[in-house]
Amino acid sequence: MRRKKNQLGFTLVEVLIVLIIIGVLVALALPRYFSARTDAESNVCRGNQRTIKSQLEGYRLQTGAYPASQVAFTSFTNSEAWFAQPGPRCPTGSNTYTYSVGSNTYSITCPNGH
Repeated sequence: MRRKKNQLGFTLVEVLIVLIIIGVLVALALPRYFSARTDAESNVCRGNQRTIKSQLEGYRLQTGAYPASQVAFTSFTNSEAWFAQPGPRCPTGSNTYTYSVGSNTYSITCPNGH
């Protein structure tokens, strides 16, 4: 198909080539985007767990023992006012972290499995 001198615009083949190129670029970029997002959420989760660890160690130093098992970190009394701030939330949801305590050990658990 030839163009006449006074016709403006693109041919169907040109438009299809551009759409194919855009599709290939999107197909290459999306997996990297989602991988980076998952990695960032995991990093935030690990940082939150380190914050909780330092809060638990501070609580143990002040009171001599870790708090009771399966504590939501927003339920401490006013005597532990330094610890009463709302606890960190999982980056993929609004749930707080929990922990279980053993004999002088504890385990911090993310509600979304990070």
